[in-house]
Amino acid sequence: NSPEDQEPLILFVGSILTRRHLPWLISAFARVLTRAPEAKLVVIGSNRTYPYEHLGQLSKGLGIDDRVSIDGWGDDKRLTSYYGRARVFAFLSEYEGFGLPPLEKSSARPQFTQSLGISTVSPMQSSQASIELLEQSTTY
Repeated sequence: NSPEDQEPLILFVGSILTRRHLPWLISAFARVLTRAPEAKLVVIGSNRTYPYEHLGQLSKGLGIDDRVSIDGWGDDKRLTSYYGRARVFAFLSEYEGFGLPPLEKSSARPQFTQSLGISTVSPMQSSQASIELLEQSTTY
């Protein structure tokens, strides 16, 4: 295991759409870092926001770009690795037709739903919820 594998990981997977509030997630993550400076946020998906949301610029402006990774879609092996490492799965969508990424996360690491539960929080509560979930989680 590399040191990177041991970092507390917050993960978002899905097409990046305006209704999924990624700017809120990144801003909340900046607050998470005050309590968990070793945490990392990984965002996987294509940016399809309109108007276009410059997420990389936002993380850089907040001074957290070294702790935020924004990547396009990758292969299944890489995605499975991220699902397995994530201690927190963030999905701040206002509405979804299918909501498959949370189900994929649950199947990749079944103890995730058993030990932490899946909580529904408002975007404004996301940083506190992430901090609590990181503190409750243990290394699996």
